[in-house]
Formats: sequence, structure tokens, C-alpha cells
Amino acid sequence: MKGKMQYMDGKVLLIVLYGLVQVTAIVLGMRFDVLGTVDKAFYQMGQNSMLFISGSLIVVVTLVLLLLIRYKLSRIFYAFLKYGLLWVAVALILFFLGQSWYTIVTLSSLTVILQRVFSWVRPVSTGIFAVCSAAVLGSYFEIPYAVALFGFLILLDILSEHVTHHMGPLAEDIIQKGAPLMFRVPTGEEGLFVGSADIVFPCMLAVSAFTHSLYMGGVLASLLGLGGLLLAVGHTTRRDEVHAGPYASLGILGLFIGYVLQYPEWIGMLLE
Repeated sequence: MKGKMQYMDGKVLLIVLYGLVQVTAIVLGMRFDVLGTVDKAFYQMGQNSMLFISGSLIVVVTLVLLLLIRYKLSRIFYAFLKYGLLWVAVALILFFLGQSWYTIVTLSSLTVILQRVFSWVRPVSTGIFAVCSAAVLGSYFEIPYAVALFGFLILLDILSEHVTHHMGPLAEDIIQKGAPLMFRVPTGEEGLFVGSADIVFPCMLAVSAFTHSLYMGGVLASLLGLGGLLLAVGHTTRRDEVHAGPYASLGILGLFIGYVLQYPEWIGMLLE
């Protein structure tokens, strides 16, 4: 009975966590879109170029991290992530919101210090990375490119689990070293771990849909993405990392269904 209650509490926590990241990313992403701040920041790069750069970065960072893990140097990367990139993520959000440089430097530095001193702030830093990534990518990429990037991540997730088998050691090292790249879901004595990317990319899809006025698609992409995450947690019965990418890809189906519902004339054009 206790285990079942913990399992239900874990699912509720995941829903709340997903909802907070999603709503915050949509609000920020739509503001970025109205202000044009993300487009201005990357104005020299087209959608194709940014899609290639984003996909390449995912692969390169994964390879570098695996190499560091092999030589027991991954703490260097995680330290850079916890302090350097966290500062940059907070600064980017504040910069895009039009804050002064004094406010940006002060709040970004304060966040890094709090994350270092108080352990309860560390999960918040994972959320900050998730919100920043989803908001920036979603507000920049048009819907087809957001779908393509999400699809590429799903392909990598499947290959890592069934072909290269590197995801297990990678996730285990991230969990052991406490890097802000995974969310812990308390479903038992030790809980399950959901990769931040499994939340970021469904949220990115919804942000892209909302910023391009596909509201029905954004809502359904978000809901089906969350449903996929819950299915993934339900199919993982032991302490382990959750391979939720393929499940969360239900968000792509939700986006398509939302498009059809919002623009039903599209079906009529196909049937003519």
C-alpha cells in the first residue's frame, strides 16, 4: 500500500513538474517571439543551419561526456554545467526579458551561489535549464523544424538503448555525480530518474506551436507528451533511469491532431 502511494505521489509530482516547465516555457517563449529577441540573437543563422547545429551539439556533447566518464573526468563537465552554464541560462532568460545588466549579473550569480550552498536549490537548476532550453528552441524553430529536432532526439534515444547501449552508463554517472540533467521521481525507496531532455523536447514542441498560433496543436502536444512520460514511468518498475523519449514523442501525434482540429479544411483539400 505504501509503495502504491509513493508511486501515485511520484506521478503527481511528475505532472506538476511537467506543468510548471511547460507553462513557464510557453509564457517566456511567446514573450521572446513578440519581442523578437531570440530571432535577433540568431538572426544570421537560418532554420536549417540552427537545426544542424542543435543536432550536432547533442551528439558532440554526448560523445565528450562519454569520453570524460571513461577517464573519470566527468566532474569537470558537471562543474561547468552547474556553475558556468547555469549562470548563462539564468542570464539569458533575464536578458530576453529586458532586465538591466546589473539585475542579470546579480540574480544569475545569486542563483549559482544558492545552488552551491543549499541542496534543495539543485533540482531548481535542472528546471531552469529545462525552461530556458524549451523556451529558446521552441520560440526560434518553426513547427516542422521543432518536430525534426524532436524526431532526431528520439532516434538517438532508441539507438542508445538498443544499439550502442551507452545511455545506461551515462545516466548512472549523471545520477551518481548529481548533475542537473535529470529529475528524480519518488516512486519507491530510491525513485526513478527522468532525463530533462524527455521533458524539454515535448515542451519545446508546444512552445513552437503556441508561438506560431497553433494553439490546439500546442495543447494536445503538451498533453500527449505528458501522457507518454507517465506511460514510461508506469513501465519502469525498478530503480532506474526512464527511457521516456519514444513515449514522449506522442506529443508529435498530438500536434498533428491539433492541426487537423484547428484547420479541418486541410482534410477536405486532401479528399478533393
